[in-house]
Amino acid sequence: MRKQLFYLFLSLVSSSAIFAQDAQITGALSQENTEKSIDGAAIKLIGLKQGSISDAKGRFVLKNVPYGEQTLEISHLGFTTKTLSILVNSKTIKLGSILLKENVQEMTIIHIW
Repeated sequence: MRKQLFYLFLSLVSSSAIFAQDAQITGALSQENTEKSIDGAAIKLIGLKQGSISDAKGRFVLKNVPYGEQTLEISHLGFTTKTLSILVNSKTIKLGSILLKENVQEMTIIHIW
């Protein structure tokens, strides 16, 4: 009887570990035309309370990402926001280089007297 309980416990623990897997997403951000690194960009997973900021070389890491379909949103002032759909199905997802397009807008000059 103890042996059966042990095997039941072992199977429950191992099956919960399989379903509780988390992954890591990595990537690097660059400007579309110049391929210059973009630092300080916000990278977030839509629907989850997770995010990251790109470093001086444009690199970012998102940890503890649940398996399944995820939506990644990348935004930075002066660039068009980019949204990516990602299927997380392994421990590490390497997105490589992601290019952001500059979003140049003219601003009205305001004179204060």
